[in-house]
Amino acid sequence: MNNDHNIKKTRTALRHLVGTAELQRAMTVQTAHSAVLMKRIIEDPKSFHEHLKQWALATPLSILSGQAVSESGVLSTDDYFKVQDTWLSFITPAQAPPVDLFPVMKYIPKFLAAWRREADNLHLAMKRYRYHMLNGAKAQHARIAQGVRGPENESIMTKLIMEGERPKGSKFGDHELALFGAGVLDAAVDTLIATASSMLLILGAYPDVQKQIQAEVDSIWRDESPGPEDLHKAVYLRACLIEAIRWRPAVPSGLPRVLARDDTYRGFKFPKGTTFLLHTWSIHMDEEWYDAPEEFRPERYLDNEWGVKPSMREAAKRQNRHPTYNFGIGRRVCPGLVYAENQALITIAKLTWGFDVIPKGPLDTSVETGFHDGLVMGVSHVDVDIHPRSEERKGKMLEDSARAETVVAAWVD
Repeated sequence: MNNDHNIKKTRTALRHLVGTAELQRAMTVQTAHSAVLMKRIIEDPKSFHEHLKQWALATPLSILSGQAVSESGVLSTDDYFKVQDTWLSFITPAQAPPVDLFPVMKYIPKFLAAWRREADNLHLAMKRYRYHMLNGAKAQHARIAQGVRGPENESIMTKLIMEGERPKGSKFGDHELALFGAGVLDAAVDTLIATASSMLLILGAYPDVQKQIQAEVDSIWRDESPGPEDLHKAVYLRACLIEAIRWRPAVPSGLPRVLARDDTYRGFKFPKGTTFLLHTWSIHMDEEWYDAPEEFRPERYLDNEWGVKPSMREAAKRQNRHPTYNFGIGRRVCPGLVYAENQALITIAKLTWGFDVIPKGPLDTSVETGFHDGLVMGVSHVDVDIHPRSEERKGKMLEDSARAETVVAAWVD
């Protein structure tokens, strides 16, 4: 996306997600979907990865367009992730057809270029789910206008439709709004699955870490499944999450950025059109800043907010350093950072409060052999058993889920 009116308009629209009041409102839905996830794990613990997919898709979908994940067809988990896998293969440099390097490739006839036919099919599939979301938001808007439902739990896309009807409101065309909704959804889903899967691997591979998280959540939520009100007290849990993001970033190579105009940096001249990468992995593994960066050490974030060596704390403060760089920096920093962190925190809090994660054997935490590569890096396989910690907690989680299903139902149509 160019650094112009379009990106400014999109980031303005995201105020419906990232403001303090909006984050609290979203947290209600995130907590509810996390509770439903716990019920799914109780009912079928062996399919936890499929449950994670459903959770990662259902939560932002209900907030963005007021829709539920369908059992089949457009925006079912199967169809959505097939489209995502194809899309990621097209934008991952090592897998994508090298059209940018050899522009003549775009003139190859389709019957000779399977990748062109696949690209056409991908375009149609992405268009279908974009407009499915748009139609869902429009239908919700119509029900509010007719008085069939109240405006209390309207989706972000519905809010933008209503805002566009006001004289001075920001107006989105159908195509713009469809791209906005699907773009935010795509950004949320894959990174959430990657981060949640990494945390699950960590819980199984590092039993002492799991026990320490459980001790913390037990001390905060003694008798009830975790809720958002006291989530800020779970400082060790948050340190583990931030360290997981540093240690195994979901997007290790970052996303390419193109210079909008000629620029000079430290005596080096860069012409307009130069492509830059924020190489997250290199930053996160820099031994100048981190003690033993290849090791999972959540305690580094208890010592200081940047997780850096004690000797580098003042430098980190002066440079306004980020705790991690998985969400970008500067004007292009991901505006959904706090939203994503909240969703991961409440879910891991509920999981560790209610379950023990038990490895079936040695777990592979190596970035070379235990994770798949690509634009989004994720755990290849997590071979664990997930058991309720007690019958009492199992019952509490089912009660929590029953209440949560009412909350989810109020958001989706």
